[in-house]
Amino acid sequence: MATDEIVKSDQITTEGQVIEWVPEGTINVTELTPQKRLKIAIIGPPKGGKSRLAATAPRKKVFFIDPINRLASVSGMPDVIGKTYLEAPEPNISRAWESLVLDINNFFYYKAKGYTIPGTIVVDDIDFVMDLAMRKFLVDNQNNSDDVKIKRIAGEDFLYPRSFNPYTNNVMMVGNLIAKIEELGTDLIGIFHERAEEAEDSTPKVRKYTGKLTVHPPRAENFLPLFNELWRVTPSYDGKSYVVQVRPGDKFDGATCLNLDTEEIADIPAMLAKHNERTIQNNGKV
Repeated sequence: MATDEIVKSDQITTEGQVIEWVPEGTINVTELTPQKRLKIAIIGPPKGGKSRLAATAPRKKVFFIDPINRLASVSGMPDVIGKTYLEAPEPNISRAWESLVLDINNFFYYKAKGYTIPGTIVVDDIDFVMDLAMRKFLVDNQNNSDDVKIKRIAGEDFLYPRSFNPYTNNVMMVGNLIAKIEELGTDLIGIFHERAEEAEDSTPKVRKYTGKLTVHPPRAENFLPLFNELWRVTPSYDGKSYVVQVRPGDKFDGATCLNLDTEEIADIPAMLAKHNERTIQNNGKV
């Protein structure tokens, strides 16, 4: 299991002398390497290879959080497992969010007992998990007419946000879920759908765009600082493989801590092997 190396204060020295003032739990970043704990945000168009790329994650087993019943998209991938969290068919009932949070909490229990837990957790994808959180908030607060609007259609009660509170809490709930996964110590991959980035002076009536690509929905941008890597994957020109952009370009501001080219073949172990080879060639430490 990959975890950040936490050192005791008496383990950090300068020229052989113990640094007494270093707080307990300080991390010696000199010893860290980018691949020691992978935290990757992957964006791309629909059917663009995002899930298949995530399924190549090197730390097994790879566990997919699937909110839309699409585990077949990674069928046949070795050491990949997952669970689908479908909502109740009744629009005023929530069950998926509680099931998801319970399973993440159970990973903490299994880890404390010394059992094996996933090496990588993939949230596939973030915007649909945000929908699960939104449904949970609306159902729990449906008696609060300031925040929730109820509209009866064909004999069923549909719930809608009436204020900013559902959206704010939606971000907080998913952010807390990501924080829980981070605390587990596993590698983390978040998958995002992409959209055209709107300019600051864009309005609902007159849309203006920057020419760049970013994540959907707009409030999902709150989660990007939680990831060290920001990649975009798209089908290659031959239609038989996929290409990953990991560095800034004209349309996408990618980011990476790895020693890679701007574009790479969509295979995480191969990308890490290239990083390691280049690091060794530069007399670095893998």
